[in-house]
Amino acid sequence: MNTATRSAVRLCINRGHTVLGVHNGFPGLMRGEISELDWLTVDGWTIAGGSRLGTNRDQPGLQMGAVAYQMQKHNVQALMVVGGFEAFTAVLELGRNRTQYPAFCIPMVLVPATVSNNVPGTEFSLGADTAANVIVRSTDMIKQSASSNRRRVFVIEVQGGNCGFLAVTAGLSGGSTTVYTPEEGVDLTRLQRDIAHLRARYIKELGRSEGRVTLCNENASKIYSTEMIASIYEAESGGFYGARTSVLGHLQQGGTPSPLDRCRANTMAVDSVNWLQARCWDAMHIPNENNVRLPSDQLKRKYFPCVYTDAPQTAAVIG
Repeated sequence: MNTATRSAVRLCINRGHTVLGVHNGFPGLMRGEISELDWLTVDGWTIAGGSRLGTNRDQPGLQMGAVAYQMQKHNVQALMVVGGFEAFTAVLELGRNRTQYPAFCIPMVLVPATVSNNVPGTEFSLGADTAANVIVRSTDMIKQSASSNRRRVFVIEVQGGNCGFLAVTAGLSGGSTTVYTPEEGVDLTRLQRDIAHLRARYIKELGRSEGRVTLCNENASKIYSTEMIASIYEAESGGFYGARTSVLGHLQQGGTPSPLDRCRANTMAVDSVNWLQARCWDAMHIPNENNVRLPSDQLKRKYFPCVYTDAPQTAAVIG
């Protein structure tokens, strides 16, 4: 998120735009926590994890008027939002309220950024690769512990919400025996099959078996929790192996961004700024002395452009 913000800020400054940063998401916008970002403000943000501006999952909701007031007060002419599924729904909500609040009649774009990688209409979200790397590193260390014991299976709970991307990606990369995701769910038939496989392997590799890990998405099942799956594993093990649990939790949301996430952040930020510029230009009314629309490279500084558009295609998501 910080890398995308840094790239967007510096590109906008390079092109002569004024960049305003909103602190603490939509609640901060409602309170007027807005400040101008300059070149040095975002210095060093490339290697920073998390969000320097602050983020949360709050929606504009009933405070839509306060959001519109602040945007009009600060003369916001284009909006770039960096966030996950909640940010996606917020941009949709702003777009639906354009008829009631003219301040929302500007180009708006969402840069997907969530470890869950679950923003509709996108292939990759910023942060997902970094989180997958954290899970793989953690899985490798846990697997070493399991291998030393020779007779142990770890059921590791990972984040991802209702999307199994993290579990599947990390499972394939870390050599997990089984992966449980919300898309496939968990039932007794699946557990019986997995337990039969584990027992067969440990019987055949008695005394020589490596440790094994199973990844379980936090929302894989409403009934079979991580603890319950581990308990069933051990109860049905026949004494050939033991089962333990590990919950990685918010460890997955920290750390230094991976190189792939940084590259995607730069690319998405540049694409977003280019898209916003193009949509703003299409929506501007900029007359010259003969009341003829000027091309963008002949824009005169004495005219202050007015951006207004309520076209559905001017609220979009990059990625």
